Amino acid sequence: MGVKPDEGDEWVRIDGIKIMIDGGFEGGYLFDPYVEPYGKEGSYQGIETIPPDRFADVITTINQVGWRPAVHAVGDAALAAVLNGFEAADAQSSIRNKRWTIEHASLTNPDLTQRMQRLGVQVSMQHHIYLAGPIVERYWGATRAGHNTPIATYLDAGLLVAGGTDAPVLPANPFSALYFFASRDTISGKSYGTPERVPSRTELLRLVTINFARMIGEERSRGSIEPGKLADFVMLSDDFLTIAVDRIKNMEALATYVGGRRVYLNPRATQR
Repeated sequence: MGVKPDEGDEWVRIDGIKIMIDGGFEGGYLFDPYVEPYGKEGSYQGIETIPPDRFADVITTINQVGWRPAVHAVGDAALAAVLNGFEAADAQSSIRNKRWTIEHASLTNPDLTQRMQRLGVQVSMQHHIYLAGPIVERYWGATRAGHNTPIATYLDAGLLVAGGTDAPVLPANPFSALYFFASRDTISGKSYGTPERVPSRTELLRLVTINFARMIGEERSRGSIEPGKLADFVMLSDDFLTIAVDRIKNMEALATYVGGRRVYLNPRATQR
């Protein structure tokens, strides 16, 4: 089609190729079957949307022609399949520092995390379990639900992790995501995987600012307030660095600026 990687401008740019290798939490491809009755007597492990040999062929071709993939992988078996393909591509031409990304990477184990580390892949993570924790537990069981979205594990491994909302799958509210990452609490009132909390507010803020800019290769123009960068910023209702954890989810943007120009003003801002 004559389209090239990175074609576009600061408003709209083509960054890579999205690939789905399994389903969501109701279809995430797992090593072990789902909990009964969803496991169908041990026969249902989720949905594998691309056969391994086909995926390896696609991913090595993407590497050969100079594009970048962002691959959706929810289950641990799906993550293993992605890494198998990435390793095959890497054997032909190194993928390190090419910003290859895994979307979600919701379930891992020490071996898979080490493989991600060796390849230097990036991870884009969201807060699906904040809304769907009980459903994930019903499908996957309490242990796997607790290990879902292992964001602290990936940060401790030195991976570049960017946080987001996965809109329109989830509401485009970054404060809900940041609240979940900080607390692991959910709207059901139950917490899942408290060891995966991210206690550092500075680290949390980086997830949705400079880390995301790095993930898409735009850290030189956005992601932080510095001379020479685009003046993209928000005025918040509270101090994110000091507000109590349970109040993060109720924070609001009072004003939004893009390129230094105000594009949104919250009616409540005029009352302050």
